[in-house]
Amino acid sequence: MNTKNRVKSNKDFQTIIHQGSTLKNKVFVCHFLLTKNQHVRVGIAVSKKRGNAVRRNLIKRQIRAICMANIDFAKSYDLIVVARDSYDVNDYASMQEAFITLLTSFERNLHA
Repeated sequence: MNTKNRVKSNKDFQTIIHQGSTLKNKVFVCHFLLTKNQHVRVGIAVSKKRGNAVRRNLIKRQIRAICMANIDFAKSYDLIVVARDSYDVNDYASMQEAFITLLTSFERNLHA
């Protein structure tokens, strides 16, 4: 994922979380905020409760791969993905399905 497609600053994270809409399921909490940018920006948050740095980075790499495979980066919104307790690094396909469900739900509400 390009650096222009990442949310990095704490200020941006807080803005997206507090001003955007939220969708949840058992695996993810996703915060969406429509923007005037010509591209999607993605931020990933994994709590220290999920394990040591190696495990958290594995989770972030998997979520980043899921995002790159399923998001149309030509749209204009910001997205924060938070991994919940039930995220399972050994069941990538189910985690991808859970993310796709949230993403399609958001896009359906966007066009409605």
